[in-house]
Amino acid sequence: MPTTAEAGLPGFEMTTGTRCSAPRPFRPRIVGQIQRDVSSIVNAPETKESMLGRDAIAVGGTPGELDALSAATTRCGRKW
Repeated sequence: MPTTAEAGLPGFEMTTGTRCSAPRPFRPRIVGQIQRDVSSIVNAPETKESMLGRDAIAVGGTPGELDALSAATTRCGRKW
């Protein structure tokens, strides 16, 4: 089976991710607390090290940062 470059797609890159989300309306205070708790776990040195051992990058951030990342994600060369 050829690589993606050999198949005519040089520079092809694929990423996956996992996100934590809640239904609206959700109390901002609770969203903030969950975000801080999850972010502290995701950004802990032992988590980052464990993820790198699986060829993954652990990133934790705010809901706004996640929205910006989602907006920048492309599919087939086009924004979602």
